Amino acid sequence: FDAQLSFYSPTGSSAASAGCVVEVLGPAALHAVSVATWRLGVYSDTTGWPTNGCYFEGRLWLGGAVANRFDACMSNGIVGSSVNFAPTNQYGVVAGNNAISYVLNSDSVNPIYWMQPDLQGIIMGTQAGEFLVQAPTTGAITSINIAGRRVTRIGSANIEPRRTEHTNIFAQRYRRKLMEYFPDAYSGKFTGPDISDRAGHIVGPGIEEIAYCSSVDPVLWGRTSDDALFGMTYKRDTMTTAQGPTFAAFHRHALGSGRTVESLCSGPSVGGNLDTLTMVTNDADTNIRHVEVLTDTPDENAALVDAWF
Repeated sequence: FDAQLSFYSPTGSSAASAGCVVEVLGPAALHAVSVATWRLGVYSDTTGWPTNGCYFEGRLWLGGAVANRFDACMSNGIVGSSVNFAPTNQYGVVAGNNAISYVLNSDSVNPIYWMQPDLQGIIMGTQAGEFLVQAPTTGAITSINIAGRRVTRIGSANIEPRRTEHTNIFAQRYRRKLMEYFPDAYSGKFTGPDISDRAGHIVGPGIEEIAYCSSVDPVLWGRTSDDALFGMTYKRDTMTTAQGPTFAAFHRHALGSGRTVESLCSGPSVGGNLDTLTMVTNDADTNIRHVEVLTDTPDENAALVDAWF
């Protein structure tokens, strides 16, 4: 069995005798019969599928299926509905634009819960700590220019974090704290102060979900394990650990309808010119669910009669 394959037109073709010979570069084929054994891919119904990811520097990044491991497609490897995860070229050579498969060097084995693009690279949260994936030398992150290092040991819950104006907010692994995560302007090191240290009575039941709205007022909204709604009016102007946020005020909200909050997210307002809170609420008596959109926050030019209470 040599390393050549012959292809001919199918039966019934007007050029039945026409064909071509294709030479397969490399050693001769290992099997002269049909291959009965196949290698299972890292993503499948039996091994699991990615649970999180992001898009950064022309690549789709995926994680969560295998503990400590993440994958990224080829640079600019998204064409239509196809994503190219080829780790080498046809000759087995790893080039800088090839796909990336990387295992974080850690003393524990944990799935990656979330990814957030950042100016320094990609921040990845696990139950054991937070990792920064970046290019160790000048240039973009590539398959031959990549390093993942643990930068903090806070530990994350399996809850998607939210990007604010200058920081990331994520739930600590026990779901009872909200961490304000950012690199210090002077040292460049990441830090995560507990921004909910004076709101334990609000987040104590356990944080389940968070969402961030920037206009008109910057508010981080959240849902707790008892399906209650809370908010934190939040802003940070200085990127130093020595100084706290400009303001971080927590507030609880009881719905006048008596419904419980089952899910929430941020999205466009009814008019489409602001972002606002959208919730799925449930009426305990009828078990009917409702989609509710928060009304616009009045600005300084609004008339008092237009305010909602």
